[in-house]
Amino acid sequence: MIPHRTPSISDASTSSAQETSQSSGPRRLLPAARPQPAESSSHYQTAPLARKRAPTALACETCRQKKVKCNGARPVCSQCRARKSECVYRATPDTDYRDKYEALLESHPAAVVYRAIQTRPRPEALEIVRRIQSGVDAETLMRQLSSADLLLQVQLEPETRSRYQFIHSPLMPTYLQTDDNPFMRSLIHEWSTRDDVVSIASPAFTDTDLGYRAQYLRPHHAATIVDSRLDEIVPSKWTTVGVGDDTMRELIRAYFLQEYDWFTFFHKDYFLDDMISGSNTFCSSLLVNAILAVGCQCRNYAAEPAEYWNPNSLGYKFLEEARRLWIVEVTHNRSLTTLQAALVLNTIVNMFDMDPLSSAFLIRSIEIAHELGLFEPTTYIMNKKLRNSYDLTAWSLFHWQCTLSYQFMTQPLLETPPKTPLPDPDRDPDWLGEIWLKYPSSSTLVPLKIGLVFKAKMTFSVVLNEAMLQVGKDSTDSYLRQNGGKKTIEITERLDTWYKSMPEPLSPTNIVSPSQLKIHLHYCYVIVQLYEILAPGGQRQAPNLPIEEEVLQGTLSRYRGYFETILRIHYLRHSFEYGNMMLTRFLAMLAFLSLNKIESLTTSTEPGHIITGSGLDVGDTDPKEARATLLIAQKGLSDQGRGYYLPKTLLRDVLAHMTASDATILQSFITIPTEGPEKTQERKMYMESHCPPDILRIANDPGKQPDENWIRRFAILTLGENSGRSILGMISGGRKS
Repeated sequence: MIPHRTPSISDASTSSAQETSQSSGPRRLLPAARPQPAESSSHYQTAPLARKRAPTALACETCRQKKVKCNGARPVCSQCRARKSECVYRATPDTDYRDKYEALLESHPAAVVYRAIQTRPRPEALEIVRRIQSGVDAETLMRQLSSADLLLQVQLEPETRSRYQFIHSPLMPTYLQTDDNPFMRSLIHEWSTRDDVVSIASPAFTDTDLGYRAQYLRPHHAATIVDSRLDEIVPSKWTTVGVGDDTMRELIRAYFLQEYDWFTFFHKDYFLDDMISGSNTFCSSLLVNAILAVGCQCRNYAAEPAEYWNPNSLGYKFLEEARRLWIVEVTHNRSLTTLQAALVLNTIVNMFDMDPLSSAFLIRSIEIAHELGLFEPTTYIMNKKLRNSYDLTAWSLFHWQCTLSYQFMTQPLLETPPKTPLPDPDRDPDWLGEIWLKYPSSSTLVPLKIGLVFKAKMTFSVVLNEAMLQVGKDSTDSYLRQNGGKKTIEITERLDTWYKSMPEPLSPTNIVSPSQLKIHLHYCYVIVQLYEILAPGGQRQAPNLPIEEEVLQGTLSRYRGYFETILRIHYLRHSFEYGNMMLTRFLAMLAFLSLNKIESLTTSTEPGHIITGSGLDVGDTDPKEARATLLIAQKGLSDQGRGYYLPKTLLRDVLAHMTASDATILQSFITIPTEGPEKTQERKMYMESHCPPDILRIANDPGKQPDENWIRRFAILTLGENSGRSILGMISGGRKS
């Protein structure tokens, strides 16, 4: 049985349509009904359309030749990557423009500077950042970076041998090689003793050695100062002396390398910035000419030495220009740079062998300093650079007047140091700045550590200055006889306390640069002279000494040994050939100590004679080593005398006391031309002509000259006129004062 089914709507419609179709012909087509909207986007999604393959604008040459499809990927297409073959594209105008654009982006000044900060050593990167902060634009920085690099690349390497060799006797004396001599354990000496003949000719050092020990492996004068400003300055804008800018840049470089770190009378960075910009705040024509005059002597190795007495020499011409500018400036517009130039000129005049002129320059400098208020608190100066410059120059002047006061054995002209305390060079490195050196065959920059040297010098001068003022100038002779020895011992104890407080980088083990060696030389120089006054020849002279004679004699001998060791190490590593003003005093004392020792050893022929501490060492009785030391000192005076008159004079003074045989040996190493009194007088006349009228007036006024200090009076009272003046002569330069 067929079940009953209810008719549906579709059935009805079908039936109706059929009826209509049958009754009225072809059916009418109606528009399709709209689809119902999707309930939600999650239930209805269109199928993704197939993406057309991007057309390849240019196929690579390999795909072209093989006639395969190339996807045009750069720098290697997919086909070449799969085959591991070389992928080369033809150049088109579009790619050429793109490459040029990318190259332009890479060479943009800002990009060059940014890459330099990323890739260069930290000291150079910090210097770049410092210049950006100071306002230097990217284009100028890029030019400075590229010019400095090119100059370092094409620059001929200077002297690169490891060390020099002693003349006459090639070895370090055995009496200096003692366990209690800390300088024999110094790194600079250890590196020197490793050198043999082969390594001296062609040294082979590891990268580590050259990177971090370059300063111990090369002489100081082989280094190059890394500061692009020294290539940008145009000295001809600051002087009328007709010399090429390249030559003058070399002189200024030599000055900053050889003398600046000891005679730091101005801020190097401020000076160079103003020299480039043309500002007169920290730079002036007078100061530039004074620096150029010293630079002539720093470049002492040249065929044309400074010779300030020779009207045809560059040194003479720069000094004459400075004299002309001084007369104008000191009359109308005295400023900080006037004072700084006066101090630089004072160092030159101090080498003229004319003490009254040197003293006059110092007196005039202090007068200008007081006018400028240099020794008062400088907190009122809002400009940081100006405030730093005032403080730096004030401290440098204080140190210099202390040095000259001790040298001349006169009362210090300044009783107290500047009121502004010395900053810590580690916490405030910008206060003085730094000098970065690059040595041959090394890419590592080495700091000269001028901040540490500066602070050590200043604190030393504070102690020594107070010592020279310890006894008033009105004290009686009887008081000095009774108490002078005790006061002298107190000075040595205070200086010893200062010496033991020096930072580790300046310890005997680590010192290396000439300025670091000079700190120890100056200390030993003063100590030896004070002990010589107490015990000349190792024999006790002064009464009421709180020290045993044996201890006194041993201490004197020990410091003589230190003094000689440091000078010998200086010669081994750096030589004496390059300008170094302070060396003259040290070499003169070494020469006279050697003369005294030779005389003591050669005249002591009696049987059973006991050698005392009259020489450089108590236990040594061989005059050969003393003779070798004397020849080294004379060689140094000869080298320094190529430009300065004082070492030339001292060389002849010492030569006059040498035996004929020793003088003959000396002249086999150096040439000492004879000079009559007329020539000497002519030279002094030329040198005196460099001094301005106001300096000459002070020099010729006895009332302006400082009084002698108590140490000088005590020496003459204790030792007698001749012996006292002889020992004091070693201090002032070998002459009987």
